Amino acid sequence: MTGTSNRLFVLYMAGGFFLAGCAAAVNVHCIRLTGYSVSHLTGDIARIPLSKAHAVDGTVPLLGVLALVAVSFMLGAGLAGAFIHHPRFAVRRPYGRALLGVAALLAVACLVEQSHILAALPIAAVACGLQNAMSTHYRGLVLRTTHITGVCTDFGQYLGMRLSGHAVESWKLIAHATILAGFILGGLVGYRLDLLIGHYFLLVMAGIYGVAGLAWLALRRRLIRTFAGDLVYEET
Repeated sequence: MTGTSNRLFVLYMAGGFFLAGCAAAVNVHCIRLTGYSVSHLTGDIARIPLSKAHAVDGTVPLLGVLALVAVSFMLGAGLAGAFIHHPRFAVRRPYGRALLGVAALLAVACLVEQSHILAALPIAAVACGLQNAMSTHYRGLVLRTTHITGVCTDFGQYLGMRLSGHAVESWKLIAHATILAGFILGGLVGYRLDLLIGHYFLLVMAGIYGVAGLAWLALRRRLIRTFAGDLVYEET
């Protein structure tokens, strides 16, 4: 990598670490209160065949909750596609506004949670879907920030290749390890914080996302000037 590329990689990894940690924290809160995930769908969708035999709180069909969360996550990803337009990381894309959107959704989810916890899940799922689709491609890698199944798969594969003597660039291992570390640390910190502030947790997370979004907006022009010549990460 060139000097500019190295700085861009550090920026991307810092953002990925932060976003993975925040998503893990939000997910821990939702799982702790309801037993349902909002940042990944594999486990929830796998439970759909069992849904006819169960209901939530004795009144809400499990199938309805699972389906609504899944559709909401995809809606959030659709919003990212509509407003960011491309999954390839590039500093000129409107990530600041996307983060403010996530913040607004989590703030609404916090308000809704006060009256009905389950009603907050699809709103939080929209926020996670929006985040997960913000920027997923970087120099040929596909990285997600709301779940780590793919991250663990690719990290294990690259590590195995490296140990068996194949040429694997170190930055690829670092990228996956960074997202993994962010998710684990975010879950641990989020759990402790959730125990302290309870139902206001999502509002605190909304504030964190909001500050990050405003910071990106404030620095965006400077970042564009800094990396103006580094267009290898763009796709038309």
